[in-house]
Amino acid sequence: MHQINKSMSFNTLQQVHENVNKSDRPLITFRRDFNGDALASSLGLAKILEKMGKKVDVVCDGFKYPSQYKFLPQIEKIQPQINELKKITLALDIKNSPISDLNYEIVDDQLRIHITPQSNNFNFQNIKTSDSGYKYDLIFTINTPDLNSIGKIYENNADFFYHTPIINIDNLPQNESYGQINIVDLVSSSTAEIIFNLLEHFGKEYLDENIATYLLTGLITKTKSFRVPNVTPKTLNIAGQLLVAGGRREEIIKNLYHNKNLNTLKLWGRVLARIKNDKEKRIVWSTLSQQDFIAAETTDEELMEVVFELIANSPEADVIIMLHEKSNGQIMVHVYSEKNINSLQVSKIYNPHGTKDLAEFKIKGKNLVEAEREVIENIKQFV
Repeated sequence: MHQINKSMSFNTLQQVHENVNKSDRPLITFRRDFNGDALASSLGLAKILEKMGKKVDVVCDGFKYPSQYKFLPQIEKIQPQINELKKITLALDIKNSPISDLNYEIVDDQLRIHITPQSNNFNFQNIKTSDSGYKYDLIFTINTPDLNSIGKIYENNADFFYHTPIINIDNLPQNESYGQINIVDLVSSSTAEIIFNLLEHFGKEYLDENIATYLLTGLITKTKSFRVPNVTPKTLNIAGQLLVAGGRREEIIKNLYHNKNLNTLKLWGRVLARIKNDKEKRIVWSTLSQQDFIAAETTDEELMEVVFELIANSPEADVIIMLHEKSNGQIMVHVYSEKNINSLQVSKIYNPHGTKDLAEFKIKGKNLVEAEREVIENIKQFV
């Protein structure tokens, strides 16, 4: 395995370039609880590979794009699952046994292939089956700490991931370096910054205004508009180059920050009214009651927008918690963490599901106030 965790070496860049040159049909995927950086970086990389003559697909388990990202070109082409991954070939030797007709039908969920030989001395040993391999010959994983984070796309196709080269691109220390090539660059502010560095190696002639917009979206999202501590002069220089290349900053800002619908704004106002923090533990949290949802007339999609808004506006926090009351009385809890804190670990008492960055779990038999008190006290003990 080739891994870098401080900066991209020339050898690693060469390894990536060689794998891309050999590939005819790469696949790009990212974790199911994706952020804007993973989403925009994947679209940007896909466009770069397309301009290099590759036929590319992007997949994410159960993908539905958040409404604030609908401005990104071709976002609707991201698939929620892998289709037609593998082909099986039936080979028929007809040199000495020519056929006069071939057709098929599907009966009771069975595919029946009908072959009509010209003579009666047809040898059934002439029929052979073979595995013609996978549709994709290279995998890129973006901002994905481990393969399980990919969800069903990995679970249902584990052999494919085992037998296909993986180029793993991330900027977080939680990454498990599971690829054949691991670009885990802790100095970079985002995966968008890493993709830009790859682009410079592939050739700056591939950079256009759409790719610049994708990568600038990733940068702005991951750095919370360049407000996080790991923004470097290099990050700002890259942002400047993307703007010069036609990156549509005003469109990005408008859609990510200035284009909330009234219902989302109502819900966000209720979140802000109840926001609390523990400065010593660097925890921020808020709550939403069922009555809040009724008053704001919001959906689950709008709730997640509010969760990510809370994350984006809490740069001082290492752990961010949202508790909300569902219509059945259960309390749903979202725990987001940064740096070296594992969301699944700090909330393990509740048997959460999700990833190291964003864990979720339910609490039954308690009202919102009781659940808040219990969850915050328990998580404080692990932080």
